[in-house]
Amino acid sequence: MVVLAVMVGIVEFHAIINPAVAQDVARKFAEHDPFLRLPSDYHVIFILLFLGLLATGLHFVFTPRVHGTSRI
Repeated sequence: MVVLAVMVGIVEFHAIINPAVAQDVARKFAEHDPFLRLPSDYHVIFILLFLGLLATGLHFVFTPRVHGTSRI
């Protein structure tokens, strides 16, 4: 999850720094997206995806594992 979050973060960082990358990413997603979206919607989706994947990955990494017990 952390590696996936890093990859999404790198794409979003490049999209923020370079407008040409942002337009290219938006165009590629628009070709396969059945829903109409604004260009800024992709940034919001990527940022939320980055934060969610990062939080999930860090949760899995830092949650202590206790053998012989299970939580439901």
